[in-house]
Amino acid sequence: MLLPLALGALAWGGAHLWFRIPRTIQHMRCEAREAEKVSEEAFRVLRAGVANHVARLKKVKRKLTEEEVEFLEQFEQKLEEAEEVITKEIQDI
Repeated sequence: MLLPLALGALAWGGAHLWFRIPRTIQHMRCEAREAEKVSEEAFRVLRAGVANHVARLKKVKRKLTEEEVEFLEQFEQKLEEAEEVITKEIQDI
């Protein structure tokens, strides 16, 4: 008496998973694409802000010190590295 009930529950659970797993995978892919778009937009905004500040610094009447120039170059480099790492991680999802 319990055997048919158990087999029915097992069949229902298997069918449920059969249809649920592809939808879950599709949802995860959609979320990953959305996260990638958001990160691209965030880095675009950051890059524009940095470019704006660098342009303002370069317009200053005095010449930038070597430390200031080095800082700006390193900051831009680190921003690019961060963008690459985050983009790669999102694509790995």
